[in-house]
Amino acid sequence: MKTKFTVISALSVLTALSASAKPTFFLPEHLYAAPGVECNVYFSNIFESFTPNRYAYEALAVKGKSQVERWTWTPTEADAGTKVKLVINAWSDDAPIASVTTTVHVARAPQPGADQRKITFALLAASLTNSRYQDRIMKDMRENGYPLFTPVGSRPSAEDRAKDPARAAHDGYGGFSFDSFLTRFAMTVDEIDNLQSEAEKEQLRKFGVKLDGGQKWRKSLLRSPLVAIRNGEKVLDVQGWLDRVNGGAAPDFIVIELGVNGTFGQREATLDDYIRDEQIAKAKQLVAALRAVAPEAIIGICTEPVGCGQDGYGQNYAASISLIQGRRNIFRISRALKTWVESADDPKLVLVPLAQSIDPVYGFIRTSSPANACTTEKKVRDHNALHPALAGGCQLGDAIYAWLANTLSQ
Repeated sequence: MKTKFTVISALSVLTALSASAKPTFFLPEHLYAAPGVECNVYFSNIFESFTPNRYAYEALAVKGKSQVERWTWTPTEADAGTKVKLVINAWSDDAPIASVTTTVHVARAPQPGADQRKITFALLAASLTNSRYQDRIMKDMRENGYPLFTPVGSRPSAEDRAKDPARAAHDGYGGFSFDSFLTRFAMTVDEIDNLQSEAEKEQLRKFGVKLDGGQKWRKSLLRSPLVAIRNGEKVLDVQGWLDRVNGGAAPDFIVIELGVNGTFGQREATLDDYIRDEQIAKAKQLVAALRAVAPEAIIGICTEPVGCGQDGYGQNYAASISLIQGRRNIFRISRALKTWVESADDPKLVLVPLAQSIDPVYGFIRTSSPANACTTEKKVRDHNALHPALAGGCQLGDAIYAWLANTLSQ
């Protein structure tokens, strides 16, 4: 009886804790918009619930529209240089659950002479770049007053960029983390963790990209552009990277969009230690190495999108990593990145709010297939947990452009 009572008591405590716990919002205090470009805050992306669609949301602001799944606003030229307070509330049928307030800043018109200024932009990122958000950033910048905006990076090759001028240079590599940029120098693809390989391959196939057979298509992921071999040893050589991609000069902007790889698969018992000891510790090392050769560059750290629905997780990770675990872990890494950036003694290290901007349904790859083996009726399902569709890449690019436009027009 004592054992039974103990078990029942433990279950009661867990039930009580569960009942008292309420989900909260995660949304930076400052968001960015630009005239003529849609600005979005998707409620599912900012509410730390495993089932965000169970709740009702209201967005209160003097601008924009509150829709079922988002607050959305496309500022006009008349809105340039203004800012708008946005309050978002989550409700259950019984009571309000949580509230968050942010300020949306609309970029001013480009300053005089902006069309004559060459602005260099480097991007260190992972496989979200397959959605070509870096191309969207370049398009937005060049069409909105910054025609000399110049992305710099190792990919795609100069030859490939010459063939397709819409391709922006960048350093985005599938599966990369902060540590990958500091240490990765593999000789064969067998040395690289394959967890994200099939998910990334499926994304690229959906985009019509022709891939080499086997794992040959992953050759570009073998080595960090910041790592070299000297006297038989790996060394971090950030200046060597700048020599290759930007004539040795430091870029005006360096944006880092990393953190999901390694984090989203952690279990609860290891999560906080991993974020602190691996992700944030290595992020600090990476920024320190960049800052040593780029003392005046503005370095932006992005919050990370949480992905789409459970069907996408099931497609990529079977029953090994769930939406529940992925959402929880990704919210935690974004919170940790925000805390680190705000506590760092570096006024040119800033947070780039990105996670709120991508449609969690239509921004990701979806496919139609029979609902089950015994019917021909088809159901549309998410088909890739973390890798956006091109439409999602467009939204991510618009969000980073809005941040850049605000920064440059101050």
